[in-house]
Amino acid sequence: MLFCALSEAKGMAIYMNRDEILARSKKENLLNDERERYIQKSANENSYFTVIVVFALISIILVIQELITGKAFADYKVFSLALLLAMIGQSGTIYYYNRDKKVYLVCIILEVIGAISCLASIIGAGMGWF
Repeated sequence: MLFCALSEAKGMAIYMNRDEILARSKKENLLNDERERYIQKSANENSYFTVIVVFALISIILVIQELITGKAFADYKVFSLALLLAMIGQSGTIYYYNRDKKVYLVCIILEVIGAISCLASIIGAGMGWF
C-alpha cells in the first residue's frame, strides 16, 4: 500500500510504502521515544523511592540501637543527611514547576537548615568538637 507524503522542502508529493514511513519515523524519533522516556522516568521514581525508604529505615534502626545499647553500628547522621538531601531535591523540583505552592519553598528552607545542622554535627563529631 502506498501513502502520499508532502515534501516540505519542495512542496511536492512523495509516495512511500508503509514500511518506509515506519522505518523513517523510527529513525527520526530514536532519541525521543515516549515509551522509553516513560519507562526511564518510572525506573528513576522507583529507585528514588527505594533509596528513601532504605535510608529512613536504617536511620530509625540506628537511632533505636544507639538508644538501647549506647552505640550504633554506623552513624545515623550520614543516612539522615542523605535523606535530607534527597528531600531537598524532590521539594526543589516540585517547587520549580509549581511556584504558586509556597509550602514547597518552606519545605526546602527547613530541609536545608536540617541538612546544614546535620552536616555540622557530622563534622563536629569527627573533629572532636562535640
